[in-house]
Formats: sequence, C-alpha cells, structure tokens
Amino acid sequence: MPSARILVVEDESIVAMDIQTRLGRLGYSVVGVAASAEGAIAKAGETRPDLVLMDIRLEGEMDGIEAAGRIRSDFNIPVVYVTAYADEETLQRAKVTEPFGYILKPFETRELFTTIEMGLCKHKGEQALLQKNQELEQRVLELSALNTMFQQHLDLSFDAEEHYRELHGAVCTFLGRLGELTAELEGKSQVQPSPTQVGDMQGQ
Repeated sequence: MPSARILVVEDESIVAMDIQTRLGRLGYSVVGVAASAEGAIAKAGETRPDLVLMDIRLEGEMDGIEAAGRIRSDFNIPVVYVTAYADEETLQRAKVTEPFGYILKPFETRELFTTIEMGLCKHKGEQALLQKNQELEQRVLELSALNTMFQQHLDLSFDAEEHYRELHGAVCTFLGRLGELTAELEGKSQVQPSPTQVGDMQGQ
C-alpha cells in the first residue's frame, strides 16, 4: 500500500473531509488540511508533504494556482489540482505552474489514486534527473579545475624552458667574449719587442 504524505487544500469542509477519507482508504497519510492559499503555503512549509491536492477557488485574495506556484518554487513539492473548473483561462493559468495532474470534480477514487501515483512517480523521476545533472555539473567543474591546473603547469614549464634558453644564451655569449679577451691578452703577451725597444732596454 502507498504511504505518501498528502496535504489537502480545500475550502469546502465536506469536500475536504471526503477527500481525507478516500486518501485514508487508499493508504495515504494526510498531513494537514488548508482552506486558503496562504494557509496552504504555510502548511506546505511546515509539513513538507510528498504531494499537494489543490483546489483552485479558495478563500482569500490568493487562489490555488498562485499558491501552487509558490509551493512549487519555494519547496519543490508536486501539486495536483482538484477542481470543478476547466475553462480555457483557468487551464492556461494552471499550466504555467507545471502541475503533476488535473482532476475534475466530481471524480472517482480510482482516478484520484492513479493521478496521485503518476504525479509522485513523475516527481521522483525529475528529482533523479536533477541529481544526475548536478553530479554531471560537479564533474564538469572538477574537470575544468584540473584542466586549469594542467594548463598552468604547462605555462610554467614553457616559462622555465624559455628562461633556461635565455640564460643559456647569455652564458654562451659571456663565455665567448671571455675567450676573445683571453686570446687578445695571450696575443699581446707573445708580441716581440722592436730593436729600438731592445736597445733602450739594454742601455738601461
């Protein structure tokens, strides 16, 4: 038997009680009942149900479609509409909130069960896909970081090689110049003095 936790949002107490009874017979756990959109948002945040059964026409300034949008965006909880309204305007507004089902009153218990189970299954699949995408994004970030580190290592290697080449060139130039100076000095030391210089040296 299913054991999902359901929040019922219905402003007609008799209808709300009937839905609770049906859910209980199907094996679901009703975590709360709200009669207004504001109350539905608050209870959804408090109880964090697995799914919300949402009436569209509710007490107060905010209707069920607005509440469903808030619950979906704030808590990522799937919403199934249970309503007597199926006009084009209502349907178009409801579609924007990406509901997980749309049940028209009056409805059969079997329809209620099937829609809830399909909604729960769809949401579970979406969550699994979201987790996979998050894991993939994390892997991409890790690979990107590794690639950056590798690239930096290559840059440092190229820099070191370039510096080595510059230093090697400078050393070769220095050694070459030193060899030239040595040769010049040795050449000067081997030059023979002229006769005049010899005579002068002997006269001294």
